[in-house]
Amino acid sequence: MDIDYIISLCQQTVPSWSNVQKESCSLKRLVGNSNTVCVVETSLDVHPRRIIYRIFGNGETLNLQQTSTIFKRLSETGIAPKIYLELEHARLEEFIDGSRNLQREEFYQPHIIQLISQKLREFHAQDLCDIVNNEDLVHMSLARKWRDLSIINLQKYRNSEREEDIKEAIESLDEKYLDMYRNIQPIGSPEVFAHMDTSTLNFLYVEDADAIVIIDYDYSGYSYRGYDIALLLEDVVYDYNYSEWPYYLYNRDMEASDEIIAQYVKAYGEGPEMFIEVKKCMICTHYFWAVWAFSLYYENSPTMDMLKYGLSRFHDFLSRYSEFNEDLSSGALQLTIDKLFSQV
Repeated sequence: MDIDYIISLCQQTVPSWSNVQKESCSLKRLVGNSNTVCVVETSLDVHPRRIIYRIFGNGETLNLQQTSTIFKRLSETGIAPKIYLELEHARLEEFIDGSRNLQREEFYQPHIIQLISQKLREFHAQDLCDIVNNEDLVHMSLARKWRDLSIINLQKYRNSEREEDIKEAIESLDEKYLDMYRNIQPIGSPEVFAHMDTSTLNFLYVEDADAIVIIDYDYSGYSYRGYDIALLLEDVVYDYNYSEWPYYLYNRDMEASDEIIAQYVKAYGEGPEMFIEVKKCMICTHYFWAVWAFSLYYENSPTMDMLKYGLSRFHDFLSRYSEFNEDLSSGALQLTIDKLFSQV
């Protein structure tokens, strides 16, 4: 990362940084799975003291032009951070002062649940139909795109030292699994403008304002409202700050209970119908991220092991799909709903 280049951009773009020099600055890389993100900070008494520099991710897996258009619109409405400068390959953004990432345990605290659910409801109320096709639901268009890219990508590694894992990953791309993904969707549920990447890393908590800010809109588009809760709750089990191979840590003990799911749904202002919607979307998130991971895999990567991650997600997709259908046919799902929403 070229700190001289980044500081030069800041000097040219942000008036208060016109006289900031390298000697007063530091550069820190932030955790990010899709983009390369860092924060440049000066020790001088200027505002802002920190600026985000974001290098856009893989152009094949992202629609960079649409992502840029969405970010600009959300920035104009105050949902997204300010944009200082946008280039073809990168962007300078506002650093949200006083913000911090939430600890994974905090996502299960009642007050945080309330803040996140209301912020998601606000996000879902945005009307971007004039710049985003609301008939092309993004959970399907992205999954199909990533699956097609994965088929091409994994063929390159058929004879690699991880031959068995590659073979299993290729098998997971069979049409029948895409059909399973399509069939378990909560068809008929409300379609909204959704974030679609509600990783734990993409929620910031602003202490002084007691407020949540949602960042990163690379995969945003129209989808079912339950996806943003589902994607978050299935992400809490992953720690992406793990410094050793495979560069993430999976902790099943952090799995969201039905009680937690119901708390999010109630805080959103909904009841049993949305609970079922979220449960279905939680299954789908695993296929969604599996094909994403396979499309980005390459051997000897110094970052997260996308092959291992994708297979883990695919295994969870199959097991959750089976469990949901068993609970549905046995009546266990209805009993759970009756228990959790008896006073709604």
